[in-house]
Amino acid sequence: SSYTICATITMTSVLVATLGFTSHAIAIYSKVALSIPDRISNPQATQYLGIFTWLTVQTNIICCARFATVIAAYLLGSTFLGAITVRLFPLTFGLGFMLTILYYGLDHFQEENMKKRKQGATIAPFCEVAAHLEHGSALPLAMLDACTLVADGQRPGVENIVGGYVAF
Repeated sequence: SSYTICATITMTSVLVATLGFTSHAIAIYSKVALSIPDRISNPQATQYLGIFTWLTVQTNIICCARFATVIAAYLLGSTFLGAITVRLFPLTFGLGFMLTILYYGLDHFQEENMKKRKQGATIAPFCEVAAHLEHGSALPLAMLDACTLVADGQRPGVENIVGGYVAF
């Protein structure tokens, strides 16, 4: 169930926040430790920003941070942190929702990428598993998050938060 931290804001459940934090942290670890290193697979694309070039990594970091903030709000009883998590929900929901769909719809089954993962398996034997860990759970977690978040009629700051990220 959800935990009310003030009269008008109810956060995502602590169970969903723990699942979300853990899953997105595993996705980040997977990119760093299990995937084909970008210096080998995509050296030009990642020469300036490294792994932060990828929307997948950005999404997993942002979602992981939001779920960590939900957990911190529970542990500290902080209405300030709770309000932040509700305001960040539209951004993390949108990013998480689209990550799984776009990856499997546009990238995973593309012949060139399948070939790249197959060849990369000599360097990173778990690169196929890593691809699923990085992308597969974002949509189910976004939906689970949406089902447990209650903002008591408040509209989280969609324009400011999402618009700020898009402008970045």
